Amino acid sequence: MSADAFRFTEMYVRDPHFYIVPLIGCEDITDKGTFGIDSINKQFNDAITMDTSEPPDGNLNMNFLLLFRPLDQAASGGDFDFATGDCTAPIESTVCDVKEGTEVSSGTYSNMDGVCLEPVMGELSPADYMPKPGSTNGPCFAGDPLSFTLDLGDFKLPFIDAEIAAQYVGDPADGMVEGLMRGFLSEEDASNTFLPDDIPVLGGTPISNLIPGNDQCCAKHDDRDIHMGASGWWFYIEFKAARVDYIGD
Repeated sequence: MSADAFRFTEMYVRDPHFYIVPLIGCEDITDKGTFGIDSINKQFNDAITMDTSEPPDGNLNMNFLLLFRPLDQAASGGDFDFATGDCTAPIESTVCDVKEGTEVSSGTYSNMDGVCLEPVMGELSPADYMPKPGSTNGPCFAGDPLSFTLDLGDFKLPFIDAEIAAQYVGDPADGMVEGLMRGFLSEEDASNTFLPDDIPVLGGTPISNLIPGNDQCCAKHDDRDIHMGASGWWFYIEFKAARVDYIGD
């Protein structure tokens, strides 16, 4: 079945934050680079907008797709998929397909005029300096909880009970704003997810060592949550998306 496809054009981790411990002390690298390392959010957004392969392979580096089957904004809802894509460069004329060898997570979505998704305040970091994730307001869609692995290039985050919502821009929509993704990463999975050895400073480090709550992380607050009896972190990621040509199916 053909799909109405939307590709993430911006994304920002809002909670929890990532930290490293250089010689001079604890450094938050979520929004600010240090020691020659770009911030996490800059790395993600560069990957979304660029083809930096050597040599260039003709595809943008990182692609997340919302596939509505179909998108019917006048209906109560319908079916949708979340997928990792292959999308051609440049971004202005990109054409997308599902990335070969990756799993597509399928669910249903609901159209709403009120609030589609908002942060649970008890799940957010107590650190006052961190920007808090916003809510997704109507007209918007809210997806049922899914489980999927978010492929971020240098590392992957296996989320469970992940919710995705975004506000429509136009009718029919040609874009989405106020996007919010909320998903749970268990401490066990984070401890078994390692950064590649060739990354400066951080090579070989498990993701759990970069997130507040583990003894190896230098932040002075514990961001860990409990979900279904497991220790871990609720992640909040904000995004925007644009309609793209889709050649899948």
